[in-house]
Amino acid sequence: MVAVMDNKLKPIRGSARLPITVGMQSNAAEILDKGVQKLSAHNQHFAELHPPPYLLMYPDGTLVANLPEGGDFTLEAYKNQVGKEYGRITLYVVSKECLGMFMHCLNDLF
Repeated sequence: MVAVMDNKLKPIRGSARLPITVGMQSNAAEILDKGVQKLSAHNQHFAELHPPPYLLMYPDGTLVANLPEGGDFTLEAYKNQVGKEYGRITLYVVSKECLGMFMHCLNDLF
């Protein structure tokens, strides 16, 4: 899970790195769904603290829509592009509300 801290999107300690198990051909929506289920299972107040809808983000803060180098996102294709083992891939869940707050902070800075 990612939240706005000091005008930056940063992982929330404790809930940021819960591993999930998905298939190699899983798309962004399937990974997001599994991630939200896992976060909700480990924090009964998750939806209250971070209201839906949710988005999936790469570690650099960009939204997962397609692969960074182009093409439709699948876990296997992303693994091949970044050259990491499956267990070392990190993607983040962010609430749309939180992302909106971040964008508002950016607008205030510029």
